Amino acid sequence: MEKKFSLSEIIAMTLNSNHFKVNTCVPGFGATQTFDYLKSISNFHVSQCMNEEAAMSISTGASIFGTRAATLVKTHGLAKMANAILSTLSVGANAANLIFAFDDTAGKSSDNIFNSKAFISGLESPFFILDIDPEGTIISAIRSSEKIKLPVVVYVDCNQLEKTYPYSGSVTEDYQSTFQKNPLQLIACPPLSNLQRKIFLDKINFNVSPAQYAKSPFITDFPRSLPAHLRPIYESYLPIFEAIKSLKIDFATGDAGTSSLFAFSREQPIDLCTYMGGAPGMALGGYLAGAKNPWAFTGDFSFLAAGILGLNEILVRSAPVKVVIFNNGVAGATGGQPVPQLLMSNFIRGHEQYVRHFRMDLG
Repeated sequence: MEKKFSLSEIIAMTLNSNHFKVNTCVPGFGATQTFDYLKSISNFHVSQCMNEEAAMSISTGASIFGTRAATLVKTHGLAKMANAILSTLSVGANAANLIFAFDDTAGKSSDNIFNSKAFISGLESPFFILDIDPEGTIISAIRSSEKIKLPVVVYVDCNQLEKTYPYSGSVTEDYQSTFQKNPLQLIACPPLSNLQRKIFLDKINFNVSPAQYAKSPFITDFPRSLPAHLRPIYESYLPIFEAIKSLKIDFATGDAGTSSLFAFSREQPIDLCTYMGGAPGMALGGYLAGAKNPWAFTGDFSFLAAGILGLNEILVRSAPVKVVIFNNGVAGATGGQPVPQLLMSNFIRGHEQYVRHFRMDLG
């Protein structure tokens, strides 16, 4: 008699056999059961996260650096991480990046029930539903993510978790990938949003091979092409970026802010940029994927708003990721709103053993 397995077991075994080397989970009904089984059988990194947006950043960093990554969350958690998903749709994927969304359709362990399928459809992410052939569906999702270079959502109805299915141990073809710099694709920022939207639509409509976007020219007139009000801010960051040139950084992440504009200089010290606060989590993802010397660059507003969630994940793993916080007291990317110094002071006092202070002359 053919042995059958629960849906949670099928997901876990398929991820493990297809070499998903970075796996994260935020606890929740369905996600937790699958995570626990994956942790018991996996040969790779499997860890719990405190926050969905940080978990998505870790997966994004790992995927872009060239390692298959998966995130397990409830659909309610998917709603929380939507901002990070949208940014990742702009920068794309390299190795497969799968988001398993567990829907508590019966409300067994949720405060409310909502139309999660409509919400996922609204994100415009490629979208697979686990049904009669869950193993085959996951294999298709892996291939899709790596063919069109985008993260993919895999929907799981928690009412189906106890059903059993056959498992054959199917694997996709070996995926060999290394990180390649590509500022026009990997730096999500307002000047590039229209271009990246076009690339995204081309990918999901199969209008063009993503390989056509593998190489992008430098912006040769940078920084002269910057708006006049941004040039002094950009120039104020020059000392720190000059200082790090000799540090052999193999993966540098940023988030929406002026410092990430250094991605467009000839030296390209920023490799990947998404939403405000995404840099620490993505740098950690790069480290888990094999980066030896990852750095994250973030502003004080971005860090306090969301980046601290990624730093929490770095700290609990004791990962050797350097995080540079430009503590200038204002939210430069959104108009110069003041940053509450009480919050930054409290953060520094709580992490004094890890903090090094450098003062730049801002003129």
